[in-house]
Amino acid sequence: MNKQMSNSQEPARKEVTIRGKFLAFGIVGTAMVASIFIENFGTPENVRRIPYILLGALVLSIAIPMAFYRRVVR
Repeated sequence: MNKQMSNSQEPARKEVTIRGKFLAFGIVGTAMVASIFIENFGTPENVRRIPYILLGALVLSIAIPMAFYRRVVR
């Protein structure tokens, strides 16, 4: 069987682009810098919010590139 024939029947695969990966690293990096500043200069009430800030950054760094920065790979 021809290689092109077998590839045409496979579903198209999508992956995140390099720009999307850099955006994800930027989101996580910004959250890390913000949490360091909060830890050094913030009040105790704000320090208790650091895990939620990091969790939100993790969710955004996955959701935004998956939603807007995908391309079809053949």
